[in-house]
Order: sequence, then structure tokens, then C-alpha cells
Amino acid sequence: MKKRWYFIPTFLFIICFLSAIIIRPSFQHDESKIYDYDFETVNSLNTVSQEFQTKDTQKIAQRLIAESDLIIRGVYDGNRIITGQGFYTPVKVTQVLKGDKKQEGQMINLLEEETIFTFTKYINTGGLAYIPIQKNQEYLLLLKKAKFDSNRQLTSFERSQYYPITQTAAGAYRISGNKQTKVFNWDKKRECLNSLTGYDLPVQDSKELDFYYNIKDNVFQSLHVS
Repeated sequence: MKKRWYFIPTFLFIICFLSAIIIRPSFQHDESKIYDYDFETVNSLNTVSQEFQTKDTQKIAQRLIAESDLIIRGVYDGNRIITGQGFYTPVKVTQVLKGDKKQEGQMINLLEEETIFTFTKYINTGGLAYIPIQKNQEYLLLLKKAKFDSNRQLTSFERSQYYPITQTAAGAYRISGNKQTKVFNWDKKRECLNSLTGYDLPVQDSKELDFYYNIKDNVFQSLHVS
């Protein structure tokens, strides 16, 4: 073997070691520190219109409702479990609009998928337009049940897991009647979750906000939510 290749095993070991640090499956950190990490997301809900093959917001709303396993009003209540793959957010169910009525008054865990890199202090939503739900806000959540291997014996924590349908903001709406008007310029300014408090959608184009709120209005009207 030529001498210039001797360094390769050492180099690969270093890369694997650093990768293990970055993507380790779970860790304990102060939430406030995580919320100051650089936040990277996409600027469009195109994945929703592509999934349902329509831009008709009334049809999209109908599909969202029909294909949800559980629809609730709920509040983020407690402390998140934060892993390298995202947040497990405890949500207290205040009302069930579709699904198991026994969930009312109970806690579920909302799986909000983000890739969290503690080494570089960076969060990436993986190509989905979504801001994790915020404390002290009541939300309407359209949810899918988390799936596991059918042969697996689930824990109560695993049985309580749901995720927003489409895994985008189209599955999570603040009950508040306030509408976001601000759009973001991700090329000029980095955002973090703390700076996104009070906002619904991390987009650069006001047309995306109109699309989102039209879906929201149709969902709320269909479910008689005010």
C-alpha cells in the first residue's frame, strides 16, 4: 500500500465518530437552547397540493379531514422529549372532533419530525413547511396514528404517538383568529424557533399564506370550529 493512503482509515474513523455525535438518537438538553438553533425549512406547501393532486383548498380540506385518524383541539402541556429525529410534544386533548372520544382530557404525544444536529446547532425540517406547535396556544390538530411493526409489543408512550397529517402545517392550526402577515427572507436572515414564536408558516411568499389560511378556513368551517 502506498504511504499516502495510510491516513484513510484514521480519517474515516474521525468522520464516523463525528457523525455518531451529530445523529445520536436521543439526548437531554435545555429546550430553550434547542430553540436558539438555526432553523431550516422550505418555503412552500407544495407537498400538500402534490400529495392530493389539487390546489383546490376546499377539496384539500375535505381530504385532510377524511384521512385523519384523530382530530382534536389541544394544548401543548408539559416538557418535550427531544431526540435527533425531532420532538415528542405532550398535548392535552381538550376536545375530540373525530376519533376516540375517550381521548378527551388525556395526553397524547405529538411526533414533530425534525433533524436536530447538536454538534452544529442546527434544525432541519426535511423539506416540510412546518413550525413546531407552541406553548400557551390552543391548536386544532389533524392527526395520523404513528405506525409500528404489528408484531411489536408497544409501550403506553408509543401507543400515544400521533403526527400531523402530511407532516406539514396543513395538519396544525392555532385556534386564534389572528392571521400571520409577515413573510421571511431566509437568504438574508437565519431564524430559530424562538424567533418564530407567534407565527404559523415559515414562508417567503404571501401567496403561500393565503393558500394556508384558505385551507384552514375550509377545515374550520367543515368541523364547525370557531
